[in-house]
Amino acid sequence: MFEISKIISSISKNEKVIIANINSKDLDTYVSIKDEFLKGGVGSNGAFQLKFNSFYRLNGAGLTKEFKSAYFKLMEENRNTEDFDNRQIKEILLELFKYKNAQGNNCIHFSFATKLMHTINNNLPIYDSMIKKVFGFTGPHSYNNINEKINNYLIHYEAIKDTYRQIIENNKLNSTFALFDLKFPNSTLSKTKTLDFIFWTAGKLNLYH
Repeated sequence: MFEISKIISSISKNEKVIIANINSKDLDTYVSIKDEFLKGGVGSNGAFQLKFNSFYRLNGAGLTKEFKSAYFKLMEENRNTEDFDNRQIKEILLELFKYKNAQGNNCIHFSFATKLMHTINNNLPIYDSMIKKVFGFTGPHSYNNINEKINNYLIHYEAIKDTYRQIIENNKLNSTFALFDLKFPNSTLSKTKTLDFIFWTAGKLNLYH
């Protein structure tokens, strides 16, 4: 199991190269998506969906038009949700599970679910393959039982939330945050999203040992 202290130490040790590799265009795209979401009506906003699909990599994931339509409908329906408990997360996952992908399979789309939730509440972390690498999570793709698979994802998600919470509340990685602010002085990102960019880049560069 991962150790928070080791993750923090690794990020701190590699902070200069991590921050140097965060792309300003990605920040600009993220902010434009966030701003467009606040205008409402994302279920029928083709421009928003196009940008979102590209940035969060729904394109190329073998997802059908029916899935994407349901996805943005869920996003709009839940836009006033301040937080998502495990029951609500499961409801989103099971709703998206109904739609087969291009290969004709039903899947648990946990990463995309967290991207949906983060768009609504920027203080919620995102789970994806790069973040997973930093934390050293394995599975749960091999699990046959849907509930077991979802529960395993939820355990991972809670660990990410707890790690980010400890970093923010205990003023960890202050030097890393300072470097980020120096490079992006006009950033309006939440602390959670800043950590997401930092951790994602660390995973991409394999700088998490």
